[in-house]
Amino acid sequence: MQEGAAIRVWLLFMLVGSTAGAQHVAAQSDIAFPREVYAERRGRLVELLRAPVVVPSEYMIRAGGAKRQDSNFFYLTGVESPYAILVIAPDGEGGVRERLFLPAHRELAGAQYSFQDPRLLDAAWNRLIRRLEPGEFAEAATGIAETYPLDDFAEQLSAVVATARQVFFAKETAALYAPPGLGAPLTLRQQLEASVSESLGGRALLDATPAIERMRVIKDSYEISALRRAAEVSAQGLLEAMRRIEPGMNDLEVVGIMEWAWKRGGSPRAAFVPIVASGPDAVSLFTIRSENYNSVNRVMQDGDLVFIDYGAAEWAMYGSDICRTFPVSGRFTDEQERLYEIVLEAQQAAIATVRPGATILEAIRAAAAVYQNHGLEANEDIDRMGADHVWG
Repeated sequence: MQEGAAIRVWLLFMLVGSTAGAQHVAAQSDIAFPREVYAERRGRLVELLRAPVVVPSEYMIRAGGAKRQDSNFFYLTGVESPYAILVIAPDGEGGVRERLFLPAHRELAGAQYSFQDPRLLDAAWNRLIRRLEPGEFAEAATGIAETYPLDDFAEQLSAVVATARQVFFAKETAALYAPPGLGAPLTLRQQLEASVSESLGGRALLDATPAIERMRVIKDSYEISALRRAAEVSAQGLLEAMRRIEPGMNDLEVVGIMEWAWKRGGSPRAAFVPIVASGPDAVSLFTIRSENYNSVNRVMQDGDLVFIDYGAAEWAMYGSDICRTFPVSGRFTDEQERLYEIVLEAQQAAIATVRPGATILEAIRAAAAVYQNHGLEANEDIDRMGADHVWG
């Protein structure tokens, strides 16, 4: 296969094969933070890696059809447009040369018609609103001086990597499931990675994702503001649910109440699918409970506790996570109140450890110590299970 041909095949597949899910794009010309914020991040990444970096977008389809940009791509560009690719590299003069590749106008609309069909191109319903396309508008919106159609990616990449000793790619760590004995299918990003690697003539394609994720650990003032607003809108949803919940409601009604509240607050989507479980369902791990065909939408009874874990609102692509348990009837029993006070004590112990330089494990160990002092969580072992798998 000729140089760049594999990349062009991947791009064609991405554009044609993905058109059905690309008809709704929301406010993608509205860059969340000042352009200078993203430019500083891109410059810092090139300074860290000192080599060309390819960062593809990934338009993920969430539950209910909600669409969301890849977090690392958004962190570097502020762009929500689907199927875009960022290429940044040292310019040889101590600066950074930046290129953003975007779908051309109308390129993703109406897969049932030929892209060259004039009826498609002239149709009133085929006029995309607020989607970035190559040209002056995208350059002004993003602060990236060079924007190109996706069709130019292979040729431009060849020029970028021609003299580079190493090249980085923001790789995807997740793998699609395949039954034992069968290879897992590649995602679109993994297909692009393979094509870029093929174009390097034997040079290794290194992973930029760890460097980007290290940068993202420390939040700037804009990110903190977005996180605060996401938490505020999420709290509105939880409080609305607490006010309205009563015996006879089912779990999904509570989800609907919270969703109404956070959408009313201006959030476009949940950070993850809300988990609402009442009564005996509340003590099962949600991933296990979801596999029980008759235990996914229980009607709540007087005396039940309801467990809610939801990262309700996203705000400017930053999400929140709130977890609370409270009585359906509005009043704890004596035993429920005793357990609630233990959980509150554990929460306060964890919060007390939070300071610059502290680790997540320190907070979890503090909470775990409270539970164990009260004779609870005997099977929890942080060192064996890992921080993310210890539950309180």
